[in-house]
Amino acid sequence: MIAQDAENGEVLMMAWANREALERTLDEGRMVYWSRSRQELWRKGDTSGHVQHWEELRVDLRRRT
Repeated sequence: MIAQDAENGEVLMMAWANREALERTLDEGRMVYWSRSRQELWRKGDTSGHVQHWEELRVDLRRRT
């Protein structure tokens, strides 16, 4: 996932997400990612306080070969 500032388009971060992370993001209204190093879901801002809420989500469903 690429997270961008909704006001100016600045790229904030690139992170991994799986199906569960996306489902929770949609349910909770804030960004949930998959931590490959910890092998668990994490919510942006739980420890840092820098919470990310989503305004718009776009999905690229093209298969890459």
